[in-house]
Amino acid sequence: MKPEEDLLGPQPNDFVDALSILLLSILVLRWLNKRTVNIPDSIALSLSAVISSLAAIIVNRLFPHISIPGLNLDRFQHFTVSFPSFVLDSALGFLLFADAAELDIISLRRTVEIIFSLAVFTTLLASIFNAMFLHILLTATGNPLPFAHCFLFGAIISPTDPIAVNGILKSNKTLLPKLQRFIINGEALFNDAVAVVLFTGLRRWIRSPHEVGMRYMIDMVVREVVLGIVIGFLFGYLAYYLMQNIKDKILEANVTIVLVLMINMTAKYLGASIPLASVVAGLIIGNYGTTFAMSSSKSFHLLWQLISDNLNSILYLLMGFISIVLVTLPETQGNFGASIYYGIFLAMIPLSLLARFLSIFIPLQWLKWLYIARGQRLHPALRNAIPFRFIAVLTWSGMKGTISVALALSLSEDIQSRNLIFQLCYLLVCFSTVVQGLFYEPVIRWLTPSFVSVTVPQVMKTTTDEDSLWSTKSGYIPQVIVESTNGHKKKNIRREKSQQLEPLPSLSDVIRSVGLVAVALQENQRPADKDSKTKQGIDK
Repeated sequence: MKPEEDLLGPQPNDFVDALSILLLSILVLRWLNKRTVNIPDSIALSLSAVISSLAAIIVNRLFPHISIPGLNLDRFQHFTVSFPSFVLDSALGFLLFADAAELDIISLRRTVEIIFSLAVFTTLLASIFNAMFLHILLTATGNPLPFAHCFLFGAIISPTDPIAVNGILKSNKTLLPKLQRFIINGEALFNDAVAVVLFTGLRRWIRSPHEVGMRYMIDMVVREVVLGIVIGFLFGYLAYYLMQNIKDKILEANVTIVLVLMINMTAKYLGASIPLASVVAGLIIGNYGTTFAMSSSKSFHLLWQLISDNLNSILYLLMGFISIVLVTLPETQGNFGASIYYGIFLAMIPLSLLARFLSIFIPLQWLKWLYIARGQRLHPALRNAIPFRFIAVLTWSGMKGTISVALALSLSEDIQSRNLIFQLCYLLVCFSTVVQGLFYEPVIRWLTPSFVSVTVPQVMKTTTDEDSLWSTKSGYIPQVIVESTNGHKKKNIRREKSQQLEPLPSLSDVIRSVGLVAVALQENQRPADKDSKTKQGIDK
């Protein structure tokens, strides 16, 4: 080999060849899944990625002389350094935008209290409980770790993967009622943003404890949350306005892709929350855009389903490859040897489920007592979420994914617990993928009795608050079965478009409103200035 060819960095062709082979293997395994066991796509995707990565590493180690194109893993592993940045700064925005576009904003308004409680307080409590359990285990085995590092691990492992759960629930819509499925998807979608903000603050606190105080944490949260919402709304509205004035499916698709790219770039530059901005923009485009601006909502959903599916394939295969390459146990300080960590890892699996259960149970009970203290009747969504069985369903639905792995890999080497945190994180992600994913449907069916879809009477009822939770985001029920008078024939009808979802104001109306507000403020200021001058003249 020529010296100039023996470069330290990876060659572009190495990455493309490796990506091509791994994507091909994933495609073959998923095809075999459809032809044989037919497990949910999201679970088959993650398992296929891990198996493909394992196979590539085994072939590379056993037959290094074959030199199969694309399996030069020594060069390929250089790309793993940029994996956390790729996930958190680029891929996460696309994935959350695609998921948020499927969320019904009308139902979100009616369940905002319960989803906010699950997304914020459940994430915080899960981080604290996981930190406590890990701290107790490590202290008991003679390998103590500062609680701040344990808290960092809790923040890494607390976010759930909306892709995995949403994929399972989509594949079998009779598994849970729509209201409960909406609560699960909504909580999984928003807790990612909370976990990333918490992780960022804790990582800075550990690295520079003297520079981080309460003021810094408040400023960071306000900047991440407020700026994230503003960026998501502004770019989402701009894309909505552009699509209102065009009737071209290709151009509409390009607008949505460029929208997410601009959100990623702007939020990263301003230090705002990319997940939160992407979710806000996805809600606007997925609800108002598909209903009032786009020429075809079907092509939009197909496009973003394709983007989400392929992006998840790449993320899972990279996660499997990186995790297998980097698995090494840290040194122990006691007489137990390295095997003590295997016990800690296995113990953290049930303890993480317990932490998840407690972090769901406590906020929901607080919310229930709040309704009782205010003398209000419990919200239908809260009544559906309070039962012990559904709390267990939410617990089992808290699957981990690539976000947790990316957060763990983004830790710098100067954090002494980086290796241990990564191993624990990867173990819990594997457990979620294999055990919780493969046994999701049997466990859910055991926890909840099968529900029966409600048929609509001959005369259509008026739309109520609870009915809207069973409708789609565009205000339609695609196939409502109505029995005819003879009891045999059935026909499909469509409900009229919901009057609760109205078009967003036009750009000219927004500018006119802003101008009127500015004029009104100026007019109110003039009398005040005039009165003050008159008063000064009288005093003189």
